[in-house]
Amino acid sequence: MLSDHPKTVKVCALKEKKMAEKAWIESIVAIVIDNVPARALCLIVTEYSREFLGVPYQASQFCIKSELRQQVTPISVGNRLVVPEGASLFVWNVRRDECLLELRGHTELVTTIHGNDTQIVSGARDSAARVWDIHTGRCIFVLPHPDWLTAVVCIKPGTIATACYEEPVRIWCDGECIRMLDYRLLESLVLLSNQQVAFVPFCGPIHIWGDAFESSIDMLSGTLYSTVALQAPAGALATINKGDILIGRDHANAILIPKNCESLCSLARGLLASGGIDGEVCIWNAYTGDLVQRLTGHADSVHLLAAMPNNKLASASWDKTVRVWDLTSGRCAHVFETKNDLQDLVALDFGLVAFDNTGEKSVWI
Repeated sequence: MLSDHPKTVKVCALKEKKMAEKAWIESIVAIVIDNVPARALCLIVTEYSREFLGVPYQASQFCIKSELRQQVTPISVGNRLVVPEGASLFVWNVRRDECLLELRGHTELVTTIHGNDTQIVSGARDSAARVWDIHTGRCIFVLPHPDWLTAVVCIKPGTIATACYEEPVRIWCDGECIRMLDYRLLESLVLLSNQQVAFVPFCGPIHIWGDAFESSIDMLSGTLYSTVALQAPAGALATINKGDILIGRDHANAILIPKNCESLCSLARGLLASGGIDGEVCIWNAYTGDLVQRLTGHADSVHLLAAMPNNKLASASWDKTVRVWDLTSGRCAHVFETKNDLQDLVALDFGLVAFDNTGEKSVWI
């Protein structure tokens, strides 16, 4: 009979196999749909599209309303976001919209945070700095101070610098204060690329300190705003002084760029980005001060910048838009609109997180 022919038997067997595979896939899909929330399923599909189908950047958005307005700029540590809220810190997996850790211990408002791949250090109005293990959330050290903390920085594993409002800077090693430096009224501590620390006051000269030498050297002076460490040249930094850009290197006022700016951001390969009052984003050569690129499109002042992977830069303006620029081509790759003015803009290894002035968080993946 025809049904007993070897070729016919082989075809029938193949069809039965395909039908069995289809049934198995349908059953798996049914189980997944029944047990996985639709939002999580969408994130899985998005991750698959991006990572396996070669889609470099997909624009999606979801918003989460925070109960408290952010008082301190959140920081990114790899693919995690550390967000201070009140007296606690929250470590988020933003891609999954999941809070991994809640760091509790401070009794008053957190005023400053800094971190690296292994630890987070936080300072608060309770006159204490705390060192946390980023993987377990355990508080490793409590560093007591006579006043509330204005700045903290992780210099290297085990070594931390802290600043109080009217107190000297303290250098800590494995939980013990090993040195006190008489610099007061500091607004921030900036870790440079050569592991030296810049002491940035509310007004006056910046001092550079490193454990290889005892004394500091005046580097910049004047009313400062938005001081950032440059990736290159090593040990250099840039700041805004009365609207102009000052790039300091070799412990001197090396370069003055007369550009009315509101924000700065360090980029790779010795480049510096600035956000202008005129809405322009400019890319500068940090070695020479020459203009490399001019990016136009914003209709108002650019007050936030964030360096992204793959040679991209994000800028936020008072025109209530966020633009993602491809620095290779100089073109604007994406434009996102926001309902309110943004307060913070943080780049992760896969996307952007923006906090507006109401405490709402927007994530663009």
